[in-house]
Amino acid sequence: MKEPPLPLELVDRGYELAHFFLMNEQDGLEAARKAAVRLNNALERQDKRGVAQAGKPTVTNLERDNLYLALVIDAAAEIAPRRDGESGHFSRADYLCLYLLQAIAESRHSSFPLAVTITRIVHSYTTDEAKQIYEEILFGGKRDRATYRDVKSDLVNALKLRFPFLQPYRGPHGEERFRGSVPTDLDLALACFTLELLTVWGPNHLIPKNFSASLMTLESQLSGPGDVHLLDQRRMHVVSDSICFRRLTDGVAGLPSSIRKLELPFSTFPDGTPPGLFDIHKRLQAPRPPQAVLAEIANIPAEQGRLEESWTGGDLRLFIDGEPRESLHAGCRYALRSPRAAFTSTIELWGSADGQNVLLGCETIRWIGSAEDSVSLDFLLRNGAVVRIRAVRRGRADAPVTAIAVVYAIACDLNADEILQIVDPGGAIVSSFPLDLQRSPKTIENPRTRGP
Repeated sequence: MKEPPLPLELVDRGYELAHFFLMNEQDGLEAARKAAVRLNNALERQDKRGVAQAGKPTVTNLERDNLYLALVIDAAAEIAPRRDGESGHFSRADYLCLYLLQAIAESRHSSFPLAVTITRIVHSYTTDEAKQIYEEILFGGKRDRATYRDVKSDLVNALKLRFPFLQPYRGPHGEERFRGSVPTDLDLALACFTLELLTVWGPNHLIPKNFSASLMTLESQLSGPGDVHLLDQRRMHVVSDSICFRRLTDGVAGLPSSIRKLELPFSTFPDGTPPGLFDIHKRLQAPRPPQAVLAEIANIPAEQGRLEESWTGGDLRLFIDGEPRESLHAGCRYALRSPRAAFTSTIELWGSADGQNVLLGCETIRWIGSAEDSVSLDFLLRNGAVVRIRAVRRGRADAPVTAIAVVYAIACDLNADEILQIVDPGGAIVSSFPLDLQRSPKTIENPRTRGP
């Protein structure tokens, strides 16, 4: 898939976005580069979802430039834990920004989990108030109260895994919340500015000044016929953009303003010193990387597309959350697991072409609010090879570990019954399944197995 180079100003914005959280030039460039490498694969997945999930998407498609920035958010959240042991002393402002980064990265795949994050975790709205905002005002799909609680529980547990020093407590209805303290004006300013930076979903502000839900409906902008992905992008913008969200909550009779419901766990951050003006200013002063470096990143999608077309086969390398986990040899099966407990895991397949590394497949597995305990992924490679991955949720409910079974087969044959058969080099059938790839495999055999 050939993609034109990214605009330099977009790459610069992606770098500045990552640097705001990572506060390191090389880490910021690494996040911008990771997003550029993953962009082609993410666009291909979106094309498939545009057809398969046309009625009710579980993952919202984004425009190319917005998708790039969303991938920067993912990459920054992936890189950030590495800095926990490298940067020494983190300030309260550091933890506040990283906390919001993680909260958005865990839930940014569609408007519903994002709305739960914003209304029930970042703000302290009740379940009924969250339902009112999402379903009545924003015309999101209706869900029962238990679904809101389940998604919130997963999100709270995901944040506890990332920030173990957070101190949860049981609220009036037995739900977990994080202990906080009254925010200062600068706390509020930094939190609101951070949420605006993280709102990269596309549309401009949708909620007008002096909005009143009793006088104006958002139905024409958020519901009815049209591109369901575009409608969901708009919901995502309204809930995560602090300006739009405050205008919305201020305009609903009986609903407390978002600025009064903001609830952040300052009191449990290792450094309780409130941020000052300098904390905010220094985050906006990212060192300027050389223009040549930005141009190299901008050209990555086009170069990765060329390398993917040049790839003719060979061993693969499997990465989980940016870490190398296994070398894959054709005709073999593998069993492995994610390196740590998490509700989100990104799987990458890397090969080599023309002496350079090329990303051949990338998929993110999300257990937030998922009713399923397993998911199957098929990576159909350009040389006819297939990598089939089955990911299963293991571990505790509050600390899932993703177990992964992998089959790498080098040939595919279509028999007379339109059943695709994956065979290993010796001719043994590894797997067979319908040509449309919509149903589960009929048979799986095990010619050779390797793994821990």
